[in-house]
Amino acid sequence: MTWMQSKRIAPRTARRGIWMLLVAVCLIGCHAQVIDLPPDPDPAVQQELMSRWNAVAKDVTVPFPGSMGTVDFLWKSYNQFPHPTFKGGSAEAYQGFADILVAFYGRDDNFAFLANNHLFRIALRYAVSSGQNTSWTFEQLTDDFSSNDWASISMATRQKLAEFATRIHMSP
Repeated sequence: MTWMQSKRIAPRTARRGIWMLLVAVCLIGCHAQVIDLPPDPDPAVQQELMSRWNAVAKDVTVPFPGSMGTVDFLWKSYNQFPHPTFKGGSAEAYQGFADILVAFYGRDDNFAFLANNHLFRIALRYAVSSGQNTSWTFEQLTDDFSSNDWASISMATRQKLAEFATRIHMSP
C-alpha cells in the first residue's frame, strides 16, 4: 500500500465509523421513544373514551372538499381516531375538530377522566388499509392546535386550547 492510498483509507474509515455511530444513536433514541409510549388503555376504558368523544362530536359535520357530502368526527373504531386530516383536511375540518377538542375537555368530568386514566399521552391512531398507522396524542394535538396558525383555527379556540395545554402539561 502506498502512502497516498493509506491517506485515503483513513478518512473513509473515520466517516464510516461516524456514520455507524450516528445510526446506533438514532436506533437507541427511537427505541427509547417506543418504550416511553404508554400502553393502550384496556378495552373498557377505550370504549368509555370513544363514548365521551362521540357525545361531544355527534352533531358536528363539515363539508368534504370537492364533493356535495359532509363528514363527521365520530370515533367509531379505536384505531380510527377522527383526525381532521382524514376528514378532508380543510380549514373547516380543522376548526370543527379543534372546537370538538375544546368541548370534549370542558364537558362534565372528561378532563378528569383523561387525567385519572393517564390518557393525555396515549397513541391516538388512524390505521390505513396498508397496515400503517399515523398517531398523535391528546397532548400533542392540543399543543399543535393551540400554538400554530397553519390550520386556520380561530384565536378564541386556540386560546382555550392553550389553557387546556397548560393543565395537560401539569398532569401525570
